[in-house]
Amino acid sequence: MNKVLFGYYIGPDIQLDIIHKHLINTSGRLKPGKRERIPLRDTKLRLLMYLLAHGGKGVITTQRLMINVWDKYGLRSSAPRLWQVMQDLKLTLSMMGIDDDFISRVDNKGYQVNSAIVTALYCESRLQNLPIEDLVPVDESKELHPSL
Repeated sequence: MNKVLFGYYIGPDIQLDIIHKHLINTSGRLKPGKRERIPLRDTKLRLLMYLLAHGGKGVITTQRLMINVWDKYGLRSSAPRLWQVMQDLKLTLSMMGIDDDFISRVDNKGYQVNSAIVTALYCESRLQNLPIEDLVPVDESKELHPSL
């Protein structure tokens, strides 16, 4: 059976559940002011997924993010919009207890992720029969513009 991406672990305690569009603290131990579960809207989810999927490959350019998170989905991208959603994403990650430097801006080129603490989670493709749009095939060759 083929495997499909189910989500990611960020560090030992934070799971990104792609199907249910949530970040979840799985440790059962919450620091004061931190949340156990946070829902993610579609654009923020796509941005986080793209960062996690491609963060181990070095700097992810602003242009690549705008194309693969907004343009590819028929949405208008702009640098201010990317900055706004990125700041909101960083705040969300901070609320889950993820260090502020997990995602960092690299000059005026783009962003990089501390991929050393990211683990991809896979499930068997039989789950594709569920009425869920957000299962992501493992085949990353379908990226819109891999050369960007």
